[in-house]
Amino acid sequence: MKKAIKKILFSLIPTRNVIIFESSPDFTDNTYWLFKYIVGNNLFENYKFVWFVWDKNKLKNSLCGVPIKSIFSGPTTSLFKRLERSFYMHSAKIIIDSNRMVYKVSENQLRVYLGHGMPIKLAKEYCRYINKCDLLTTLGNGFKDFFAEFVDEDAIRPVGYPRNEILIDSTPDTDKFIFWMPTYRQHRGAETMRIENMFPLGIPAIKTEAELLQLEKVLENNNIKLLLRPHPAQDLSFFNISQMKNIIIANDEYLSSINCALYELISKSSALITDYSSVYYDYLLTKRPIGLTLEDHITFSKQFGLFFDNLRDELPGYLIDTAEELFDFVKSIAEEQDEYLEKREAFREKMGIEPLPSCKLITDFIKEKF
Repeated sequence: MKKAIKKILFSLIPTRNVIIFESSPDFTDNTYWLFKYIVGNNLFENYKFVWFVWDKNKLKNSLCGVPIKSIFSGPTTSLFKRLERSFYMHSAKIIIDSNRMVYKVSENQLRVYLGHGMPIKLAKEYCRYINKCDLLTTLGNGFKDFFAEFVDEDAIRPVGYPRNEILIDSTPDTDKFIFWMPTYRQHRGAETMRIENMFPLGIPAIKTEAELLQLEKVLENNNIKLLLRPHPAQDLSFFNISQMKNIIIANDEYLSSINCALYELISKSSALITDYSSVYYDYLLTKRPIGLTLEDHITFSKQFGLFFDNLRDELPGYLIDTAEELFDFVKSIAEEQDEYLEKREAFREKMGIEPLPSCKLITDFIKEKF
């Protein structure tokens, strides 16, 4: 009875000029870059900007130089906070989310789901929660059939990702560094999202302390740094890597210390190492070398499923299964060799991944609706 009364009361709230933003981590990823574009181009100036925040320690009153309203949206026993969140859920005209879903409660609302990556691991259980949206952004038409299983096909548009605009026409730093972004093997929040750990030190390719020390030496001899970025969901207790001169853990604390956003740093890298992470598709726009650590692809596929049947054959890149192959990849970056460029470019075109003004395309879509 109480729920029915509450539903009726909230349904009486008219929509107002309010935009809800959501990202995970808070104030990051595609949502942040789209927000920054909106502010920088003085768009939707008569709207109130409301951020749903999951870390109560990150609540703030301004972002990118403009006032915002941030609301704690994690589990709470506070009746006021629940009512406040519900009020904005029902009064917002526009919802822009990318990770923890913020669903429409009225047909008068417009929802733009930016997502946080194209599939290499299938993550179908996650995608089933996307639910109804008016625009779902993809990097290219090569992903449309996959998302059509979960979302109205008319909502799926290959407009690219806001975060990727910084990668287009970017140039690497003169001081060379490789950015390594392994996806999670041991999800710190869900037992069902863990696989058997094949890697004693918590990262692929490097199996022993001796190999780790040798990697440090190879990096030093080739005047290259290695920035290792563990997946935010990874159980960090598996990353037993000491801080070294040429190997740096590029976590959120590191990014904060150098006052740099994640994709700003990626845009300056000389090469990427990854595996089942969507950053692979994004990085294709840089036309720079990509190393792939896919040694555990069979185990990973059994747990999560993979977008490609024969991942190691279909995903072009420098395959790295052993420490020696990792050392060779480092040396190839030092010597500016890239034997897989043509194959990556052909693959990029096949998937329809193009350098696009994503923020403009998305905001133009919103303006057409309102």
